[in-house]
Amino acid sequence: MPEESQASDSSPSPDDLALLEEKEEIEGAEPSEEGGEVKEAPEEEEEVKETPEGEEEGGEEKEEGEEKKEEEKPPRLLFDRPTFREIREKYPDFFKDFPELRDAFFREQEFTKFFPTVEDAKDAAQDVEAFRVLRDSVLEGDPKPLMDSIEEVDEKSLEKFSLAFLPTLYRRDSALYMKAITPILENVVRSMHSQGVKSKDEDLMNAALHSSLFLFDTEDVATGKRTTVEPKKEPSEEAKQLAEERKSREMERYKAFYSAVDTDISRSLRAMILKGFDPDEVFTPFLKRKCVEEVLDRIGAALEADSGHMAVMKSRWAAAGRNRYSEDEKAKITSAYLARAKSLLPSIREKVRREALDSTSKEARKTGERSETQAEKGEKVSVGEAKRKSGTSLDAKKLDWRKYSDLDILEGRVS
Repeated sequence: MPEESQASDSSPSPDDLALLEEKEEIEGAEPSEEGGEVKEAPEEEEEVKETPEGEEEGGEEKEEGEEKKEEEKPPRLLFDRPTFREIREKYPDFFKDFPELRDAFFREQEFTKFFPTVEDAKDAAQDVEAFRVLRDSVLEGDPKPLMDSIEEVDEKSLEKFSLAFLPTLYRRDSALYMKAITPILENVVRSMHSQGVKSKDEDLMNAALHSSLFLFDTEDVATGKRTTVEPKKEPSEEAKQLAEERKSREMERYKAFYSAVDTDISRSLRAMILKGFDPDEVFTPFLKRKCVEEVLDRIGAALEADSGHMAVMKSRWAAAGRNRYSEDEKAKITSAYLARAKSLLPSIREKVRREALDSTSKEARKTGERSETQAEKGEKVSVGEAKRKSGTSLDAKKLDWRKYSDLDILEGRVS
């Protein structure tokens, strides 16, 4: 039968079994060119080739497993941040070591309720400032900034606004509406009468006179002898004096407010600058004061060059004026200034500190070089207060002048 014959053909012969047993006993032996070993060599190579394929399959399965794990990770949410409790549980002393970040944490939380992004906050600040400018101009009776703003956005909107203004005013207050259009009506009847006189057209002149009589109860408006428009009243001397006194009081209040704000800001900044500025106490009090002043000047210059910061401060000072320079407004101005200054302070302070250290080291080296030169000549060196107190001179050969700066020598701190 064909199936049996196939089975018998495929079964290993006794010689093959002997060869297999010999291979198991002698591992690593090289096959000889005689006998059936030469025939078995390709099978061995095939088995060796199969091993890396299995490893590759295992590697592929491992990579697929890692990809699945990555896919199972929850996606990172935009603006996601840990809660206050989560931070405290993982880092119990975090807010004790950095108390300022506690306020920043909750402040940011409140800000994001109204402004999801920084750009939204900037846009809102710009809109508020623009609104305040328009509001002040409208309340002062100047519609030009409002109309300029509308025209800048859309000219057609300006046309719609202009055409709707007078009808709206009429519906709201007809007497005020008539007062607003009276100058236009006067110009119309005067122009009619003037044109009639020039052209010697009695009909046109009479029409102007009748119109003036109908509208203003007198023909004098058409002839230009009279006007119903109320002229702008000049303030009396008493009113002018009261305005000057009010302005003077306002200026005094502003100066006192400005001085208080400047004092608070300066005191806070000086304290922040001096904190850890000279841990090794290498600076004299005079040099330390100079460094503090230099840091303050550089911070002030950097803030003045920051247009965004200046816009914020301008807005804050305007709000302080509207609220009559209250204590609450003083705190807001101080906080706004210090918040921006704190971000600049570390780098500027460190730069000034390094410059001061470098200058001190250079002075010390120069002093040492001069002292060594004098020592080589065998000269005696007298130093400030040390000589006056002891009445003796110091031997330059026995002093290590590299340890002393010019200020040390001048102040008599050499021994």
